[in-house]
Amino acid sequence: MLKLGNYGMVFLTTSLINNIRLSMTLFFSFGVSMGSETLISCKRIQNCFVEGYDICARWDPRSGEDTLSKVSFSVKAGQVVAVIGPVGAGKSSLLQAILSELPLKDGQINIRGKISYASQEPWLFNGTVKDNILFGQPYHAKRYSEIVKVCALERDMELFPEGDMTQGGILRCRHIFTG
Repeated sequence: MLKLGNYGMVFLTTSLINNIRLSMTLFFSFGVSMGSETLISCKRIQNCFVEGYDICARWDPRSGEDTLSKVSFSVKAGQVVAVIGPVGAGKSSLLQAILSELPLKDGQINIRGKISYASQEPWLFNGTVKDNILFGQPYHAKRYSEIVKVCALERDMELFPEGDMTQGGILRCRHIFTG
């Protein structure tokens, strides 16, 4: 039996009941929901199949140069594939061709199942490209060079007017649009 003056025990019991209630009503149902979505996603991945044969495509039909030229690939059900390469290699164009956004001049793409696509959204804060890479961390030349290389930014750095000291983020966009 609780004594009237034993407020600590009342507070402890109330806190414990609230934690159990929160766990059972919010977190448990959230876990069940996420678990079922995970199972559905796994089943979708197992049923999806994409392949392309000798794909040739170009954004501008009047252009004499193909954006994609004789590209072939096969992604079997259950595989996870990464498309990597330097700027301008055709990664986005390949994805656009798979999504039927880039018309094929030649070749074919076969898709079994459904495909969804989430475009990448870059996030830059105001400052230089170097500031965005370091993100507040101290500069170490060897590590910095390795990050630039691994992220395939060497060619980009050559194209930027001031290399890694080029302004990025909203300030850069304002400068471009306002002159």
